Amino acid sequence: MKSGLKAGTRAGIWTVREVLSWAVEDFRRRGLDNPRLEAEVLLAGVLESDRLKLYTHFDTPLNLDERDRFRDFVTRRRSGEPSAYITDKKEFWSRNFFVNTSVLIPRPETETLVEHVLEECDRNTGYRFIDIGTGCGVIAVTLACEFNGSLVDGVDISPAAVETARLNAEACDVAGSCSFFESDLFGSVSEDASYDVIVSNPPYIPSAQIMTLDSCIKDFEPTGALDGGPDGLAIIEKIIRRSAAYLRDGGLVALEIGHDQAPAVKSIFEKAGCYERIAGTNDLSGICRVMSARRKGR
Repeated sequence: MKSGLKAGTRAGIWTVREVLSWAVEDFRRRGLDNPRLEAEVLLAGVLESDRLKLYTHFDTPLNLDERDRFRDFVTRRRSGEPSAYITDKKEFWSRNFFVNTSVLIPRPETETLVEHVLEECDRNTGYRFIDIGTGCGVIAVTLACEFNGSLVDGVDISPAAVETARLNAEACDVAGSCSFFESDLFGSVSEDASYDVIVSNPPYIPSAQIMTLDSCIKDFEPTGALDGGPDGLAIIEKIIRRSAAYLRDGGLVALEIGHDQAPAVKSIFEKAGCYERIAGTNDLSGICRVMSARRKGR
């Protein structure tokens, strides 16, 4: 094969073990983080398998089409394209979600937001949720899966993101519990809509920092889903101030935030004057990644 993948030891036969070894070494030489993980994710995508199955089929040979496709995947990853966009999927909360360049790639930090909602709410109660800026729908779909009998709305300014979220709801068998539609924040949400929980992973990176991000982020992921304005708080503040009109008394609003934004977001909640029980939740690294509050009774 081209791109350094030469004929195998048995007349051009390449096994799972051999192509993995080649790709891992190639990625290691190029300085990629987690070269083994990267190679496994790409090969699992080619074989439409999971990473565990690779280890139980180490001696299985790849056919010519699989070898060509894997070589193409490796070439794309060398150029900086994220593995999730190459394989069209990313794992979140132990489920595979379809992703494309119209949506952000789900990250482990966002699981902290889901964990927080699970801790704050009773799984045996039917809630009405709304996910602002739903992207590929990982938060909305996960909540629909975890809270049986609940209804989840997901809104996004991007029509392509809305369609992606719908596909993921169907794939996870919760399309009947989820409704996705185009909206600039609450712009298209009915004025008389009332929710028990409002969640969001909004854009929160300061505009000036966008170009300093890793190239696999700034060159491939949608800027509109990253850019939070001059201080990174513009969208967060809008959501907090507008959420009060859509929350039932005692309702929860929970937001993913930037690593250093907890004090500022707490202040925004306090200044709004209609929230109580304002609290932060740390991720596994001990960084405050979620800020939440409850709507005061009226």
